[in-house]
Amino acid sequence: MTNKKLLCALIITALLIGVGMLSLPGEEKQESRFLIESSGASEDANLKISLNTDLPAHVETVRYEVVQGIMDDKNAKALAEQFGMSGDIVPPDDDEYTLKASNDSKKRKLTIYPEGSIIYHDYSKLWALPKTALNLPEKEDAKDIAINYLTGKGLLPEDAQVKMVVSDQLSRKNTSTGEIVENSDTNLQVIFGRELDGVPVVGPGSKLKVYIGDGGEVIGVHKVWRKLEASGTTEIKSSKSAFEELKQGNGGSVPPGYDNVTIDKVYLAYYEEGPGVEQDYLEPIWVFEGQASNGDETIEIEFMVSATIGQKQVVSEETGV
Repeated sequence: MTNKKLLCALIITALLIGVGMLSLPGEEKQESRFLIESSGASEDANLKISLNTDLPAHVETVRYEVVQGIMDDKNAKALAEQFGMSGDIVPPDDDEYTLKASNDSKKRKLTIYPEGSIIYHDYSKLWALPKTALNLPEKEDAKDIAINYLTGKGLLPEDAQVKMVVSDQLSRKNTSTGEIVENSDTNLQVIFGRELDGVPVVGPGSKLKVYIGDGGEVIGVHKVWRKLEASGTTEIKSSKSAFEELKQGNGGSVPPGYDNVTIDKVYLAYYEEGPGVEQDYLEPIWVFEGQASNGDETIEIEFMVSATIGQKQVVSEETGV
């Protein structure tokens, strides 16, 4: 799998502002993630990893290759028009080129990447501390708003499934005492996930989020959803082999003192990179979820081990907004 970062992106931008306050985004719960390399010696000889679930049996999986060359200047400008943004493309400079919004008083930004990823934010409303109480829709209504919005712009993938609806918050902080004096909901996130033949896609890719603000207005879209083609099946390492690698450490570690790890869930998944990262195919991985304890405190933890036979590189760490 190629994990080369691409600088090439199409950025449609207006002025960007900061709120200068403590931001508490309503993301999927990800308290700890540790990604395990598939070869090497253990870094923590005291680490104890126990299994509290059955290991699934898989010997092969479908190989999904990424369709390349999705986005060009013409397609990017057409997509920009879907968001009410227009302008002239600036000639590329160091593999990066921009298209600025014209006649746009809103502080909006749209980034389009070569693989077709889209990140759109209206910063005049997204994560902005409201001056008055907002009229945010109910979560069930927010789902309908998101689906209708994406459908109307031709941006809703056929295999997208609503996973959850969460709220983003901003907190006002007393700079003298450090005390948080006010929490305010700023918007809702409708988060879609993806499965391929029942196998979930994880990582920063295959995520689609619609940000909904006051009065049900869509004020942001985050879409990383590569076009894929199935290209036969490929043999994978067993979950037992992956668990043995996990117990060996193989370059991964947990926070100091959290020596006791219990794995409660094991499943096969595909790993998709984030926006602007070149990727030839989706990496099959084994995901191990559980808890790590230091005797007094327990945290949630997740390991990802490559399921590709002979694969020895570390799976990239998940990032993204």
